[in-house]
Amino acid sequence: MKNKDAIVKNIQDKGYCLVEGFLDEEELSKVIKGADEYFPDVDGLNKDAIEKLQHAVPFPFSANTLNQIPFDKNILDIAELVLNSSEIRLTSSFIQAKYGTRYAKSFDQPLHNDAWNASSLVWPNLAPQYQRLYGILYLTDVDDRSAPTGVVDKAQALQLPLLSNDNWARYLEEDYPELYKKETLIQAAAGDLLLFTGDLIHRGTAFRKEDGRRVAVFFNFHTASATWTGMHLWAGYPGREDWPSFAEFVESLS
Repeated sequence: MKNKDAIVKNIQDKGYCLVEGFLDEEELSKVIKGADEYFPDVDGLNKDAIEKLQHAVPFPFSANTLNQIPFDKNILDIAELVLNSSEIRLTSSFIQAKYGTRYAKSFDQPLHNDAWNASSLVWPNLAPQYQRLYGILYLTDVDDRSAPTGVVDKAQALQLPLLSNDNWARYLEEDYPELYKKETLIQAAAGDLLLFTGDLIHRGTAFRKEDGRRVAVFFNFHTASATWTGMHLWAGYPGREDWPSFAEFVESLS
């Protein structure tokens, strides 16, 4: 991969970077073959068959072409530069599919960040070694109607708190209408890779076409220094009725 320094700078400046053509045609063909085991194309499938498919399958996968994606040396090199550490840990990885509206329901997420809420029990430190680097490798073409990822900018650059007024790391459109006007939908070709940090304001959007699918491999990294980070959904997740007592408990700890 060329221009790693430029990719890192884009991530540091804006919170994200789209790496075009990360996989060449031969590599992409092998990876798609592995993904098809979980999420076949709609041809030959009916609505009932698609509804029975899992919409997210966690690492490890049956095909090592999929397992190897997060451990690509180019990705690890960028992760070390962005997170300012050579002690990198894979937090999680999964493969996900969204299908056309003829076959399955799809929803818009609210804009949010991934530095807080379920990802951490302590207030996120934005120093590089305490951040996380996320990746989405698209295995199908993505246009503005096939569930593109919406991105805005880093929370700090937008002067937004990582925890919003309703105790979530999200920004509802009725509360932040101007934020949604600034959103950019990432349109990508199969084989492109989106990299971003946890403080990026972003969201997943709905699949709006009747037919087709969007398949992608998701992964993220943290450093050995950030032992408290992860994808565990803590029992006191904001919005649950037991959140106040759980928040009080955490605040009482040393």
